[in-house]
Amino acid sequence: MPDEELFPIKTRIVKVTNKRTGVRYLEERTYQYDPKLKYNRTLSSRRVGQKIEKGSNTPVPCRPKSNAQKAAQNTTTKAPTIAVEPV
Repeated sequence: MPDEELFPIKTRIVKVTNKRTGVRYLEERTYQYDPKLKYNRTLSSRRVGQKIEKGSNTPVPCRPKSNAQKAAQNTTTKAPTIAVEPV
């Protein structure tokens, strides 16, 4: 435990290239130096939601995942309410 406190956890934005399409995606990686192995260990990595098209240098937002789109549609479509007037 004391060794882990000496080496802080760092977070970086890294460009990862898709070999088939040539599109570069931005990933957020969290890593920490491991003195036993003598290199940085990756603790976690996740896509930021931006990509850099081939031949460009500016990041653009990616389209959302299909599960997120379906969940958004399910929450917005509700059963219609029927107003009942007293007789």
